[in-house]
Amino acid sequence: MIRFTLILALILSFHFSKSQIHFTNISRDTITFQRILKGAEKQNKLILMYFTADWCGWCKVFEREILTDSIVRNYYKKNFINTKVSWDDNVDHLDIDELVKMAPQFIIINYKRDTLNRCIGYVDVEDFLKFGKQANSVDDNLLVWKEKIENGDYSYDVVSKRINSLKPPHAYLPPDQECEPLRIFNKYFDTISEDKWMSVKNWALIQKCVINPNNNQYKYILKNYSEFVEKYGKVEIDKFFFDVWYKYTSMHYEVASKELKNQAFPPVKALQREFDIWSLKDQIDKSCGTLKDSLVNKLAELSKEAYTNHYYLYSSSSINNITWFLYQYCERTDNSELLLDACEWMDKLITTTEYFEVFDTYSHILSALQENKRALELEEKALELAKWSHENKETIDRINQRIEALRKYN
Repeated sequence: MIRFTLILALILSFHFSKSQIHFTNISRDTITFQRILKGAEKQNKLILMYFTADWCGWCKVFEREILTDSIVRNYYKKNFINTKVSWDDNVDHLDIDELVKMAPQFIIINYKRDTLNRCIGYVDVEDFLKFGKQANSVDDNLLVWKEKIENGDYSYDVVSKRINSLKPPHAYLPPDQECEPLRIFNKYFDTISEDKWMSVKNWALIQKCVINPNNNQYKYILKNYSEFVEKYGKVEIDKFFFDVWYKYTSMHYEVASKELKNQAFPPVKALQREFDIWSLKDQIDKSCGTLKDSLVNKLAELSKEAYTNHYYLYSSSSINNITWFLYQYCERTDNSELLLDACEWMDKLITTTEYFEVFDTYSHILSALQENKRALELEEKALELAKWSHENKETIDRINQRIEALRKYN
């Protein structure tokens, strides 16, 4: 019996090892990384670097769903030296260009440490295989695109691939300075006429690179606002203007905040309302008594004005945080009128988001208004989304308990 158990354990161990890509940990010392680089040169192989962290939930999903796929496993075992890097350690010794602290993240380099391709976030099996094959291609990897740009090739395919391989434009740079993606972007648009700026492919580049309202492309879209709205929809275009000012104001606050107050354009003015809302929330946290009640009512009015008309501009988490605060206040003061106002914007928000906490918050509001049937439906949706986003067990258990409580009222 003991012998049988040992044999079974060996078989299971062998099977498990076959189902995994072996990653050499290079996080903590230079010696291991240098050995990997020399091995890559000797074997004529590229190096796959997997950046992960203990806090990365999506890394665990990727490992379970993608890295165990037999086609993925066989391809990467055969063609790469596979390494792992933890963001929990100091990784300065790696000296990799354009490194973004995100996980899961995969970078493929050669033994000279040239970056040949980059993949950030969760992707499916097909795209992860494409990522590896592109790095192995002699004419379609990041290094090739870089060399083409340096040799004056500013065709769309080369420009878009190169820009997408770099960190996003640095909004923190002085407005009159250019980082590499902005330099490439501006050079490309110098080569094409304005009548082509509205094309789908160029619009995608504009969304990625424009971070300053003084940019020529920003001014062009503002001038041709109606045409862009007709082609891409009001939500997408308004979001573009909002996001540009958000980035600009975040990095150049003293200058940009003064400019922002003079903006009458609705999607830009909506950003000023966002700042006003959170400034007011800060005042409320520091106040008490009748002053606090007055400020909360003012916050509710400002939130209604902002969120009801422009809910699609603000982040779901931002709206949810303010709405949850108003809900808790109303629960303490028995103010159902504010809750009814919140329903107006939450009804719209749930059509555009998959953020589980929005559905949970709205469910609480509806149950406070005695609409328990719909509150239950939304809480069940919150549970579905929480599972989909791999929330922790404590969160799942809390939502399940609330669902059970709501079922007693239905």
